[in-house]
Amino acid sequence: MLRDSAGAGVHLSWSDALDAAQRDLEQQVRDIGSTVDAYLAGVVLVKIERLPGSEKTAAVALEALPFNALSLTSLKVLRLAGEQGLLSDAVIAVLLQPSLREVDLPGQRLTAERLVSLFGPGGAPSRPRFPELGALRLRRNALGRLPQPVLSQLPALAHLDLSENALDSVPSELFQLCPALRSLNLERNARLTVRGLDFRACELRSLLLGLSRLDYIPNLATIASLTDLSLFSLHIQALGPRRDPLEHFEALPVHAEVLRSNAPPLSLFPASKEGCAEVKAALVPLLRSSGSWHALLGALIAKMSGEALYRRLLAQDLAGTGGLHHVLAMIAGPEPVALDACVAVSTLVEHHPSELVQAHAVSLPSAEQARPWRASRSSRPWRPASAWLGACAVCFVLWQLQETTRVFSVSSGCSNERLNGAPQREALRRSVRCNNSAF
Repeated sequence: MLRDSAGAGVHLSWSDALDAAQRDLEQQVRDIGSTVDAYLAGVVLVKIERLPGSEKTAAVALEALPFNALSLTSLKVLRLAGEQGLLSDAVIAVLLQPSLREVDLPGQRLTAERLVSLFGPGGAPSRPRFPELGALRLRRNALGRLPQPVLSQLPALAHLDLSENALDSVPSELFQLCPALRSLNLERNARLTVRGLDFRACELRSLLLGLSRLDYIPNLATIASLTDLSLFSLHIQALGPRRDPLEHFEALPVHAEVLRSNAPPLSLFPASKEGCAEVKAALVPLLRSSGSWHALLGALIAKMSGEALYRRLLAQDLAGTGGLHHVLAMIAGPEPVALDACVAVSTLVEHHPSELVQAHAVSLPSAEQARPWRASRSSRPWRPASAWLGACAVCFVLWQLQETTRVFSVSSGCSNERLNGAPQREALRRSVRCNNSAF
């Protein structure tokens, strides 16, 4: 680590390609405090932070650096500590080399205009300035918008962190300009709207919109690749892939927590009274909009149905009607959501059947009403898997509540405990015809 004249620490990491002799020379240079300019061509990482006990002064100027920054021709990673205004724009501009793959500039009070001056077009118009930049983190700045000229210089961008800014919108061309984008963090932007974004054109794995006052909830069901999601105050993350639904009647494994403005996140599992109150407030805006019914939300409700405190919550009034009405409505959604909703309904009925009747979530048809459905089922053409899963789950609910109605011919339970023997399981698979690729 080197120390500049303004009291900032500069960490330099050299490429692994340097041989031992060159590393020994580099260490000697550090020991005697000599210039390191001769070795800067091999530097791949620069991290700059204010040293403990040093006096806070104005932003570090270019002449205060203990080396010639123009010699950093192989720089891959640039990281600044979180102190506001640590570096001047002149220093940042010199350090922004075309070879960069990761840039972390938190708390530098960057505005949209300054961002354009640092990352905007330069040189040949047909060539982007940062062709290899894959991660850009600009949290805790002063961005009111994300300039389109900046995005056009980042064709390889995969991770974008714009949390804790003042954004009110995001360019509608985001996914067209950055087709490799896999992680988008827009948390804690108070006036944010995402109406202009077409999520059908992306392959995001992480979408974080938590603690932002959204006026619109996008249609998340189209983002099949999503494994990490935050909306309002709820954060849901997949813990692993879904097991084969033909062999395991279970929901996608997830971890969930409630985000809080001035406190650490609150984990929802195991259930607690505090978590129950927090998750109710978080679920209401999500259940009101079917656009938010992603597989992650369905998996969360399925996991909640296994906790006594949350089962009682789901049976109460949520978003203007009984929570179970929303769970049953999810059965008509896309296949992954429908599967998790079936698991939730099965668990709810197994542990808490009386709430379905009390909440009027289902009505019980007579055997005469159900008989025409059974008689015509074999002649009906194949329908999407979600429709069959919905029929299976509702029939399972009715069977648990009133075994004497004789209204079902298949059950939604796929586990060995609920189906006795291979012939019954095989009959169920033929009737449901679950396509594993749909989940």
